[in-house]
Amino acid sequence: MSKKFEYAYEANGFSATGRRVPDVPIVIVKLARLDKPIVARGPAVVDTGFDGGIYPNVKIALFLEGLKPSFSEYLDHPYLGRVSCEVYEVQGSLAHSKAELPLGNVYVYTPTEPQYLTEEVLVGREILNKLKIALNGYKVTVNSDSVEK
Repeated sequence: MSKKFEYAYEANGFSATGRRVPDVPIVIVKLARLDKPIVARGPAVVDTGFDGGIYPNVKIALFLEGLKPSFSEYLDHPYLGRVSCEVYEVQGSLAHSKAELPLGNVYVYTPTEPQYLTEEVLVGREILNKLKIALNGYKVTVNSDSVEK
């Protein structure tokens, strides 16, 4: 039976000049390492401009510590130029209350230079393009039967 996973947008506040900044579409991701029984879980920004699967924050980078990268890759950032990344493979899912939507193995693109880590975790097109997902300005909706293999 199909279920809907719905996530409310996060408020984004105001710019330095006082202009209201649009709210942010998020989902809750759960990542599990393939080599040990540990998991990380938390909000991630839906980012259609990011080519990869997951772009980590410091918490996720620490979660990956000691894991051998699957491969290396460069990401082209519009302002920072080329960012060198180690790419780790983990088990991913979307979490909602006590339910989960398995995503299979996903790649986490971790910058080799810590200054390129962000405060937010990003979910990019490697994952988003496999989902039937709707954004309406207030909530993100994902159907539980939408994962394409």
